[in-house]
Amino acid sequence: MNETLNKLRVAVVISKCERGELWPCRLDAEEDLFRVRLKETYKVLKDKLPPSRLRFFACSSFGVMGDRSGQHDPRPNRYIPDDGSSAEFIAHLREVDAWKPFGLISPLYWLSTGRVFHDERL
Repeated sequence: MNETLNKLRVAVVISKCERGELWPCRLDAEEDLFRVRLKETYKVLKDKLPPSRLRFFACSSFGVMGDRSGQHDPRPNRYIPDDGSSAEFIAHLREVDAWKPFGLISPLYWLSTGRVFHDERL
């Protein structure tokens, strides 16, 4: 089993990272998100897998509103209509022209190449 772990690359990804309450600073996913929110899982993975074969990622398909007129707007770029239906199925982009998802490609790129694709939008 240990030989298999040495060949395996594992990308651990948390989505919904546009949410400030989940990941307030959006600096380092491993330290600021996984180590804080998933302490036991983080420890098991770090103990069992070689550092060169393990990476932690954050992603958001909605992204944040971003910079507009030189002002940083960290609000999620999603709108949930208040019509009583489940937010899971009715959320949509608040501003389509401001859509800047992040972290969607990075874990796949790392799994396939072993190199880190830096997403400057984080």
